[in-house]
Amino acid sequence: MNNKTGMAARPRGTRRRFLLSRFYRNSDGATAVEFGLLAIPFLMALFAILETGVQVAAQQLLVNATDDVARQIRTGQITSTNQAQLRTMICERIELLVTSGCPGLRVDLRTYPSFQAVANQNIDVVGNNIVLEYGSGGVPKALKAEVGAGGAKQSMRTFYFWPVMVGLLNESFGTAGNGTTLLSATQTWQNEAF
Repeated sequence: MNNKTGMAARPRGTRRRFLLSRFYRNSDGATAVEFGLLAIPFLMALFAILETGVQVAAQQLLVNATDDVARQIRTGQITSTNQAQLRTMICERIELLVTSGCPGLRVDLRTYPSFQAVANQNIDVVGNNIVLEYGSGGVPKALKAEVGAGGAKQSMRTFYFWPVMVGLLNESFGTAGNGTTLLSATQTWQNEAF
């Protein structure tokens, strides 16, 4: 006896096995399904590799810029500066990889009585700002640009709040909050006699 589909009546268990075996043998669209399952993890890994590579390049650019400006101060080529000039000197050297005007750049140049005092300096990240010292009432003081005399012990710290480019990676890469990663470079030296 035939049913409505033209198939001969089979016992219920046999018909299920038949339908499952037809589904199992049919490979139409299997590649698309497999790609769909693997595409998201693959693309996440690819974007994480690219993001890391660009951040490492920006970090190295920041280190090189800090070293270059610190060398000029150490040798007496730069004998006075202010925060805006110091920031501009660093920004000109890193603008290859950062937004024009370096909006995430913070620079601090200080003279210390000893190298131990440099090592003991606390650094706090408050929002998108760097705080090295607090005034009365816990109000953060501005970063400095102090060029010391010959023989002075100095430290220059540069920070850049690097925006995470891939939004899906904000949670794992955005260590400084607001979807940014904090890149930093430090140079500590004793000025030559000039």
